[in-house]
Amino acid sequence: MEVQMLLPILISTAVWDGTEMIIFRGSNPGGYSNKGVKYSPAANTWLAITDAREKVAGHCAVWNGTEMIVWGGRLCQHKWIYTVWL
Repeated sequence: MEVQMLLPILISTAVWDGTEMIIFRGSNPGGYSNKGVKYSPAANTWLAITDAREKVAGHCAVWNGTEMIVWGGRLCQHKWIYTVWL
């Protein structure tokens, strides 16, 4: 599904997979987010990706060659987590 990036995104992470930038959102003016998006510079499009299980911000991420791995951060209930979120 194509999405429009209208709200500012804060405390997010992004990785480059070789053709697209994958972003796991952290927070926006409405609160923490569990949304992810991909940006294709070749097509100049934003696409929504599967939502994560939890709303989290302040996390870290890496690209392992096949997938974005997101871990750690702070839950929307203001509790720090140290679990891997895929």
